[in-house]
Amino acid sequence: DNYSYHNNAYTMSVAAHVIAKHNETKVWDWVEAVFRAQNDFGNKATERLTKVQINDRIATLGESIGISNSILMKGLDNPNMDYSSRISWKFGCSKTVSGTPTFALNSIILPPDSAEWTLHKWSKLIDDLLSQQDHTDTLTQ
Repeated sequence: DNYSYHNNAYTMSVAAHVIAKHNETKVWDWVEAVFRAQNDFGNKATERLTKVQINDRIATLGESIGISNSILMKGLDNPNMDYSSRISWKFGCSKTVSGTPTFALNSIILPPDSAEWTLHKWSKLIDDLLSQQDHTDTLTQ
């Protein structure tokens, strides 16, 4: 798909909240399953499906990671799960997150190439931040 917005992304987010509420150890399994199946949920692939049909496909995907269809179908219709997802989305917007993947450290958005960073580069960033904090602590004492 060549769209700037993925119509089913929000529903996938709601599903992630449902899964986290039911079994938070399955959330990263869910994220991986969604990325593996993303072509099946793109705008073009689902443009002729109803919301109920899309939700059913999402629930079926949930079964692939051990979450029952009924838990996801009920959760996708739960206003509390919708609210949780909206709050998460708004928080992301407040931090200028505009797409995936976006990496942050202590609410500081990192450059897109940070997905490819080595352990050494991550360690250097964190060590530099910690040394700045140590320096600030020394100045305020």
